[in-house]
Amino acid sequence: MRKFLLHPYLVFGLPLLLFLTDAFLYYVLKIGNSDLISVLYHTLGGLSMAMVFFYFFERNPELYSFKNKLLVNIVLAVSFAMLIGVLWEFMEFSIDYIFVEYAKLHPAQPSLADTMADLACDLIGATLFSLAYLRFSSSKENS
Repeated sequence: MRKFLLHPYLVFGLPLLLFLTDAFLYYVLKIGNSDLISVLYHTLGGLSMAMVFFYFFERNPELYSFKNKLLVNIVLAVSFAMLIGVLWEFMEFSIDYIFVEYAKLHPAQPSLADTMADLACDLIGATLFSLAYLRFSSSKENS
């Protein structure tokens, strides 16, 4: 299960798939920021960024002296995912700021509450993946 969770096609394919489907829904079908789509994408986005963190974490063990410290691993993975989430929100703000006329019709960031909900979903997705991954990792090492 651990190898499946960190398979390169899944690790890099999921974020790419999320980005492409979001762009298709937003720009082609003109389906904007519905709450359900936003929650789904940000939760899966946080999950996929935690996946990317653990992918590089597993392939560079010489960089980490805390490999067996569960809480440190979770905090680092979630922090990485949250950093990417905050950068994404900066990008959305920049799009609304630069393309003012388009943002009046289809804002990327409709409100502060939307931004906070997006970041909360990033946090939930990253935490869920981190806990699941470390659970499968520890069960493999114990057996």
